[in-house]
Amino acid sequence: MDIKRLDEYAETFRRNKIRTEGENSAFTKQIIGSNVTLYAGTHFDSYAIAIATTDNEIQIELVSTIFIKSTKSVQGNKTMFLLELKDEKLLSIFITLAVDLESIVKNETSATIQTVYNRYILWLDMFKPLREDVPENVIKGLINELNLLDSYLFELYGPNQAIDAWIGPKMASKDFTFESGIWYEAKAISFGSDTVKISSIEQLDSETEGYLVVSSYEGTSKVNNKAINLKSIFSSVIEKLEDEQKKIQFYTSLSKLDLDVCQILDDLSYVNNFRYIHHSTKFYLVNDSFPRLVKNNIPEKVVKVEYALSLNSLTESTI
Repeated sequence: MDIKRLDEYAETFRRNKIRTEGENSAFTKQIIGSNVTLYAGTHFDSYAIAIATTDNEIQIELVSTIFIKSTKSVQGNKTMFLLELKDEKLLSIFITLAVDLESIVKNETSATIQTVYNRYILWLDMFKPLREDVPENVIKGLINELNLLDSYLFELYGPNQAIDAWIGPKMASKDFTFESGIWYEAKAISFGSDTVKISSIEQLDSETEGYLVVSSYEGTSKVNNKAINLKSIFSSVIEKLEDEQKKIQFYTSLSKLDLDVCQILDDLSYVNNFRYIHHSTKFYLVNDSFPRLVKNNIPEKVVKVEYALSLNSLTESTI
């Protein structure tokens, strides 16, 4: 994601907002392709993206939500598809959408209006109110999962398969599950700790073998640029994702944690105040000989179980 373009779009929307005082709309042309032209601005006091095409015969089923209104109009020899943001609190996500739509046209100048509009539809799940108080344990857990992706799973399975396997944000019982059935449960512990907490039976209970992956982190100052924060690990992951569809899939997964790209890329955002020194990562093979609780051995009347494992006792399972 081009951080410079994010800032430029924010300024474009701001300027056009001022221009539309007393007027209906104001737009600034952003990029011209063979089949589409992209504009950014405001329409009747709403931030808006306009996608223009000379193909007046195009038939596209319009899709709107409570957050974005999509309309179509014909102006001379052009057909204009308008995307209006109805909740200004979601402007940062809207800006990210604009940059992403621009990248489609930039990377493929012959991209059609249907291609660009379909991309917009993929973004709709990301438009929802953002939390301003995502707790540190969620951010630390996300940093850990992204670090596992970036440092290990991308190399083992390739970026596309690894992103497909990442189901932690969907509140699944395992953080990563691959097509072969192999799974990984990622845990972040504080540096010096010799125990790891298992939050539910399902995290380690499975008919197939998998891995408990325990990483040790030390919290540090927010100005320690040698340490990991959410922006740094996010940027490293996104650089390795070449498939545009996988990038959208990645952004969508982040949105399930009430985070958006602009928020993550903002150095001043509170989510980047948390920095950690990564000390180690250990993989433990979870099979029938691993010391875990399984559902078949738990009385039916017990509906919730949490337990902790001593890492010092897991040496035989270390790989």
